[in-house]
Amino acid sequence: MKLFFEMWPGDFRTQLYKLNSLIEKDNAARRSTRTMVKLISEREFGVFLGIFFIASLDRTAGGKMWDGSRGSDEGYQTQTNMGTHMSKHRHAQIRKYLPFIFANETKEKEGDPWWQVQDGIDEFNETRRTNLHSSIRKVLDESMSSFRPRTSPTGKYK
Repeated sequence: MKLFFEMWPGDFRTQLYKLNSLIEKDNAARRSTRTMVKLISEREFGVFLGIFFIASLDRTAGGKMWDGSRGSDEGYQTQTNMGTHMSKHRHAQIRKYLPFIFANETKEKEGDPWWQVQDGIDEFNETRRTNLHSSIRKVLDESMSSFRPRTSPTGKYK
């Protein structure tokens, strides 16, 4: 988990604070305490992201992670019941706020159509630049080279 958050674009604690601020703002606008959304803890945020990754490995979509339906027969197959880690309702609550994790409201006011993701892209590139180091040796991968037949344009002998 520590390695994952080392590679995460930006500071996840700042982003989690932003999500919780949005939740508090929405809670203040609610009239009933029954519909209030609980704030997200660091641990719960990690569980939330883990469910996303398990869904991609398991090739299972949406609510099927909780209802016991299986994905395709290909890929990694998990026997984990997501309901033991997080309820489907809670996952949906957090997912509602997730698009705003990298949002920069100042860019929205400037009319930037990428205002919700641009900071995430910039932070990803900065994290990659500071945490990943490439080798000084560069190797051309032959599978990336274009294929050229040696005898004729169609590859048949003359």
